[in-house]
Amino acid sequence: MEHPFAAVARAVPAFAAALERHEAGDLAAARAAYLDLIDQQGLTALCLHQLGLIAAAKGDHAGAAAMLRAAIRVDPLQPLAYHNLSEILDRLGDAGGATAVLVELGCVLQAQGAHAPAIQLYQRVLARDPLNYAAFVNAGTGLAWLGEYGQAARRLLDGIILYGRLSPDVAAFARGIAERLEKRIGAWAEAAPLPAGPPTGAVEKIEDALTTLGTALDQLGCAEEALLCHRQSVAAAPGFALGHWNLALSLLAAGDFLGGWKEYEWRWLSDRFREPRRRLPLPTWRRQALDGKRILIWGEQGLAEIIQFAPLVPRLASLGAEVVFEVPHPLLRLFRQSLDGVRVVGRAAGPHTLPTELPLDYALPQMSLPHRLDLRIQDLPLATDYLRPTPGDRTDWAKRLAAETRPKVGLVWTEGAEASAATIPLATLRPLFEVGGIAWHSLQPGAPAEALPAAGLETMRDLARHLTDFADLAAAIDALDLVVATDSAVAHLAAAMGKPTWMMMPAACGWPWSGKAQSSRWYPSVRLFRQPTPGDWSAVAEAVATELAGWR
Repeated sequence: MEHPFAAVARAVPAFAAALERHEAGDLAAARAAYLDLIDQQGLTALCLHQLGLIAAAKGDHAGAAAMLRAAIRVDPLQPLAYHNLSEILDRLGDAGGATAVLVELGCVLQAQGAHAPAIQLYQRVLARDPLNYAAFVNAGTGLAWLGEYGQAARRLLDGIILYGRLSPDVAAFARGIAERLEKRIGAWAEAAPLPAGPPTGAVEKIEDALTTLGTALDQLGCAEEALLCHRQSVAAAPGFALGHWNLALSLLAAGDFLGGWKEYEWRWLSDRFREPRRRLPLPTWRRQALDGKRILIWGEQGLAEIIQFAPLVPRLASLGAEVVFEVPHPLLRLFRQSLDGVRVVGRAAGPHTLPTELPLDYALPQMSLPHRLDLRIQDLPLATDYLRPTPGDRTDWAKRLAAETRPKVGLVWTEGAEASAATIPLATLRPLFEVGGIAWHSLQPGAPAEALPAAGLETMRDLARHLTDFADLAAAIDALDLVVATDSAVAHLAAAMGKPTWMMMPAACGWPWSGKAQSSRWYPSVRLFRQPTPGDWSAVAEAVATELAGWR
């Protein structure tokens, strides 16, 4: 087997020579060589590691441990140093320290996205220390990242039960959740009980374990239990932004809009939130009077969210404001055509730059409007048929598709050009294409030219390659009779136009589509086709095909 540092050895002959001396057993010469190289860039951590191994070979385990710790401080991403340090600490009789080093390595791996090897490492930790709190919680977090939500929830709950042995409040909560889940998920009652005794290792961040359990339970369809976890998380740590953010999503899914939108404001403080907070030289609007004022609203998050919440923007004009709405350029023409009484401008060049030279009084991100306007679930739908193509685009696309006399259906099979959790293989959708009398049209943005022929769909007309922006897309949708799509910006646009839209949904949907209903409060023209179990797109395809057969 090649030496772990072979790549460096090939690039640095002097280091290769030091390794050869070391492997030959000439420890004095190897040590002198490592000391000569230790100040060279890129070699410090490796030389410290090797010096630690030499110290261990001479029986100086305390010195070896010190060298290996120094190597990790210089390069925290070298797994071999952790493994060797753990082994040295075991020799010193420090079993707790040895275990802690393995947990630390697991955290390093997870920070790099290497969840599977980290989980294997935590399994090793639990084999030697079955009450290790961090191993349970971190393994559960990794399993959640990998989509193994049932196993993730079991590991996280075990960690929370352990924490409860030190906290009566957490113990009571853990008992309550465990009882509820045993009724919901029968296999849980068969899980082996934890050994007696207090938790070992670092016992901290219970709020993180609680909200991650809540997220896993959301994915398992246990919405009420998930909400309880998120509430407990922020009760344990009132300043924990991720807990508040997850609580917001759970409250919104449960229909508690006033509570949910208030918690939603925590998104900017969470390091998991995908959008940077803009630093604009304007005060934030906090319900001040808007008569005679000019306010900037900037489109936030993805195109789908900007479309979904666009009807809230003109409401500020009814409060007396002159409204400037900044949107990504693909939406510019469409929104200028559709949002009467609103000045629509393109996205600024930088996140902290204003998109207009007009004097402004206030600014607000678009997704803060529901909180500022006290949006309630009873207020849905926000609007109907509120986006429309330009007259010229509508005429052009009507002419393009006029020759087709069969019902025209548009299709989107993934939420973006790249594969994602909401990607449906075209082959899985074959039952749809076997329904006779339908003219299929691809609206899939960024689909490779060979995607349709490769799936045997040479007759499907590819409209997406002719679309330059969402105004074009709106005109193309206007000329169709139905859109069948995943939860995507295209589906939101079709729904916002009032076009009949069938959305193919994963088992665990985003909060706007939570529950089991086939209809949508947000869009009256939408029908939802949900996976009966996670990953089962075949059942969705069969359900859509059955409806298509009786459609029109």
